[in-house]
Amino acid sequence: MVTLKKHQYDAVRPMFAGIPQASWHLASMENKNLGAVIVDNFETPVSAYLETPYLFYYFAGEYDKRFMTEIIDHIVSDLIPAGETRPLFIFSSNQDWKDGLENYLRPYINPDFGAYLVRRLHHLNVDKYKQIRENITTPDGYAFELSENGATAFVNGEKVCACGDGGLGLGYMDFDVFTHPEHRNKGLALVCCSRLIDHCLDNGLTPQWGCWTINVPSCRLAEKLGFDVTAETTVNFAEVKRPSFTAN
Repeated sequence: MVTLKKHQYDAVRPMFAGIPQASWHLASMENKNLGAVIVDNFETPVSAYLETPYLFYYFAGEYDKRFMTEIIDHIVSDLIPAGETRPLFIFSSNQDWKDGLENYLRPYINPDFGAYLVRRLHHLNVDKYKQIRENITTPDGYAFELSENGATAFVNGEKVCACGDGGLGLGYMDFDVFTHPEHRNKGLALVCCSRLIDHCLDNGLTPQWGCWTINVPSCRLAEKLGFDVTAETTVNFAEVKRPSFTAN
């Protein structure tokens, strides 16, 4: 395995081009000097791996079982603290990778979710949003604040809903939303998100929305705001626990 330097990323960029969001993540990691890009060999890389600090991992190029095994062992040994369990969301460029990853990660598959999750990427349909925006009303009793990277709803000074940038920049606003359970179903997320969308449109930013299909409320909220599904990706999923070390 060889870890590339930033000026060497062009050698593998085409490998990741077919995976939704991978090129954006690669450019963002490069821009912010985060994560890592690892290849099977330096001279003529055939298999590549992109590591982000957000539990998203990408395999691309030709499937290589030994390369995959070394990478997964690296994730478990170097990225997961001893005694802790971490989810692995692994995107890949072809079915060979998916099958190989499923077989290798089988001991770590959560039966409640299965071996795969489906990730949807949405982008804003501006014309649709503008029609929707006219009918969004602000609930009584709440105060709203807008900042450069997010919108927040308060009640009695307590933050109860927030919509912020969960992304990495480069001209995109990647929406990340949370509402306190006691304040859900009141339209707070709709208002917060609409205010952040308005900020994006006023400042030349591209709103995008990524969510898992099992997160039905998030998918529905994206639709209510006028986001269209632009890509859907099947992702290997596992929950890996690194054993605790015990003294002899």
